[in-house]
Amino acid sequence: MKKYLSILVPSRNRPKNVIRLCDSLFSRSKFPNHIEVLFYFDEDDDYLDEYPSLLKKYNQKYPSSIKIEIGPSLILSDYPNKLFKLATSDIFLNLGDDNICITDNWDEILINNINACPNKMNFVYWNDGFWGEKLATHHCLHRNYIECLGYFYPPIFDFGESDRWMTEVAKKSNTSHYIDKILFEHLHYSFNKSEFDSTYQKKEESDKELNNVLLYNRTTYYRELDIKKVINKKNNFG
Repeated sequence: MKKYLSILVPSRNRPKNVIRLCDSLFSRSKFPNHIEVLFYFDEDDDYLDEYPSLLKKYNQKYPSSIKIEIGPSLILSDYPNKLFKLATSDIFLNLGDDNICITDNWDEILINNINACPNKMNFVYWNDGFWGEKLATHHCLHRNYIECLGYFYPPIFDFGESDRWMTEVAKKSNTSHYIDKILFEHLHYSFNKSEFDSTYQKKEESDKELNNVLLYNRTTYYRELDIKKVINKKNNFG
């Protein structure tokens, strides 16, 4: 069965979050048989043996709706790039395992907004319950946009700044489209919506080591190149 949307989700040591996310996605989907959720689990995840049985019920109800990829730990912004290559649809969104879907028919709304742009070069994002229109903490893209840039996220940031990069590229290329009526609530510990667990701790330690903010400030030139790529593709699509 053809999939209309592919959801790219990295997860680590959070089986309860995985089920909570899937329940919210499928229960509020307009086309549950036509979405697929791709999970990337690190090979040293403590719950690797449990995920197949936990996720089996979704594939039984909605065939080929769940895919699992297991591999080495990656920097955070590179997980969606890995999963994108395994997906079967032409429209992609990324979520964290600390998101839940609050909006009914969210998939129909996203599909319609992507398809409203003739060349599909639009960057669609939504309300996360905290940042709103200011920052695309997660986003939705057509394959055309990803292939133009060569990535879903720039594969250089391990905690923050990848969302800031994509927001800047989208806004400066005039391709951003914010949908306030879609709410994927981000239950992040920094918003006091979840506990500070070992997964958050691991990424925060990496952030201190890599200094993602400094890296962001040093890569302005490359961001500007990517903005020009998107503008050129948008204006000369064919």
